[in-house]
Amino acid sequence: MPAAIFRRECLLKIGDLRIDPALDEIVRDGVATKLEPRAMRLLLCLAERPGEVLSVEALLDAVWKDVVVSTDSVYAAVAALRRILGDDPRDPKYIANVPRRGYRLIASVSPWKEPEVLPAPEAPELPGKPSIVVMPFANLCADPQQAYFVDGLMEEIVNALSRIRTLFVIGSGSSRNLKAQGLSPAEAAQRLGVRYILQGSVRRAGDQVRILARLIDSSTDAQVWADRFEGRIENVFELQDGVALGVAGAIEFTVQNAEALRFARRPTSDLESYELYLRALVPFRTYTRAGIEEALKLLRRALDLDPDFALALSLTASCHAIIAQHQWTDDPATHGRAMMEMIERSLRSGSDDPQVLGTAALTYWFHHEITLATRFAERAASLNPGSSFPLLARAVVCVSTGDLTLAEDCLHRSMRLDPLSPNRNLQLGTLASVRLAQRRFAEAASLASEAAQLSIAPTFLGLMASACGYLAEKRAACEALAQLEKLTSVPMAQLAAIMYQRPEHQALFLDGIALARQMPSETQPGMSPDVEADALSRDHDVAAAQRLKIDQ
Repeated sequence: MPAAIFRRECLLKIGDLRIDPALDEIVRDGVATKLEPRAMRLLLCLAERPGEVLSVEALLDAVWKDVVVSTDSVYAAVAALRRILGDDPRDPKYIANVPRRGYRLIASVSPWKEPEVLPAPEAPELPGKPSIVVMPFANLCADPQQAYFVDGLMEEIVNALSRIRTLFVIGSGSSRNLKAQGLSPAEAAQRLGVRYILQGSVRRAGDQVRILARLIDSSTDAQVWADRFEGRIENVFELQDGVALGVAGAIEFTVQNAEALRFARRPTSDLESYELYLRALVPFRTYTRAGIEEALKLLRRALDLDPDFALALSLTASCHAIIAQHQWTDDPATHGRAMMEMIERSLRSGSDDPQVLGTAALTYWFHHEITLATRFAERAASLNPGSSFPLLARAVVCVSTGDLTLAEDCLHRSMRLDPLSPNRNLQLGTLASVRLAQRRFAEAASLASEAAQLSIAPTFLGLMASACGYLAEKRAACEALAQLEKLTSVPMAQLAAIMYQRPEHQALFLDGIALARQMPSETQPGMSPDVEADALSRDHDVAAAQRLKIDQ
């Protein structure tokens, strides 16, 4: 093998890593790690021929060409490089060992492209009522693993404030996102279009909790209010309500504290169960198979401790729904039954909780029980009109029933309340389904593409393929179909029936899919000839949709 040609001025992307050969650095999630020069040369040598097996002798010639060393040097260098990359030899993501032959790089390799820096969007106008964003509270706990507890505390305070109808409260997902971008609280308030900022810190030591909170007027940077709340860990829900009531009184003296108190309630009497629920939210929001499965493990433990914990039951139902929808199982029927059992149990113990009711609406929508879905969505939105999620649930159901105007209104309010929500994928995907039904195909394609970048869901890919079919955007349409084929075997008629009840909207979706399938096969990377030959026609899909309706 000839000596490797090292382009030390070129940045590379290997898997999810940014490689800077000139500085001998690898960067993951913004954190840089230095490599020894020979380790970098070894990595570059493998990267020049990705996927190919390079023998130990070839690596010796390329990396140690001017030094006499034994093959042990290669073994040691590969082992050290794997440790830095976080690569498990038993399940490698970067460097694979080929017994008795050598090593090969199995991660993708490409030139590094700096992400496009988009101009900051214009700040929205201030709402007509007092508006507030709750920034992530500082974790002053001795154990950094307690971050989930601090995040959960902040989220419960946001939920408590959202129940006060005289306030406009930004969802917690947006403030987390902006803090992760490095924005100051004042910059975050400007970006989100709110006047007040609530900052705080949480210190937990043993069974004692101390919450420090202060309210800032972002227009003047003046501190409006500050207070300290202390108590035992078993009284954490009362502490949350105390912060919410204190902020409400500082912002607008006419806010009736009794209204917040009327809605204030403990979600569970078992604190360990509550903590397990908070921990489950973290992997759940990855919307990956591994994340959903990890969330289910934590939720099962939570429900073992408190079988009537409505929020944990509701989140468990969502996990089963996602597994069934993505067909991440050989037995989707079992997950479908578990989904329905969990949501019915959650409603028995949380019938007045907007989060539970919103999840119930989405569950019954997924199960094609639209009358129940509509009832729960309307009740969730009426109980907490200042919260993003119930509005999103109502929008999803309205698309299904064909009430596009109301769906669009609910979506705009949901996205205004929580513009950087963890549910942004569903916000964008639902708006894409509205735009497709309105025959605004370019907007539908763009929204579906953005939703699919956040999480690969069959409905998002189907919407993108259908919209691109109408736009004659061959490559995008066919790539979406190819991804959809790899992700799930759900028939197109079933996807249409999940999103739309009205036959004309189903037919519109399926017509776009038919147009995408008619495109030349050479523009369909990843689409096998057998799949292309067996592709259903639009008439067949419509007939299947009608049969599905009759069966229900």
